[in-house]
Formats: sequence, structure tokens, C-alpha cells
Amino acid sequence: MSNQDAIFVTQPLLPPLAEFLPYLEQIWANKILTNGGPLHQQLEQALCDYLGVELFHSLPMVRLRC
Repeated sequence: MSNQDAIFVTQPLLPPLAEFLPYLEQIWANKILTNGGPLHQQLEQALCDYLGVELFHSLPMVRLRC
């Protein structure tokens, strides 16, 4: 079956590639692809700030101080 014959029920909603490239460039520059890397830490801090909390659990069994 080719993609032309396929019926896609769902497709991901992706941002424009130009918006996503800076994140990929940062990942490639620091070579950190796992949880706990710079982007993960930025997300945790942003969630702490948004939620107005000092601790945020983003990994199982890990307590983080913001």
C-alpha cells in the first residue's frame, strides 16, 4: 500500500520547521538528548514559575528545587 492509498485517521500537529530548528541546533551543540538536559531544566523552571511552586516532580522519584 502506498501513501497515496492510505487513509490517515490522525496526523501530528507540528510547528513550522523554522520554529523548531533553534531547539535542534541547541541539542546538537550541547549533545545532550536525555532527560535532565538544558531544555528539560528550562521546561521545569518555566513550570515552577508558571505554577508558583518551588518544587516540581518531572521525573519519577526525583525532587527538584527551582
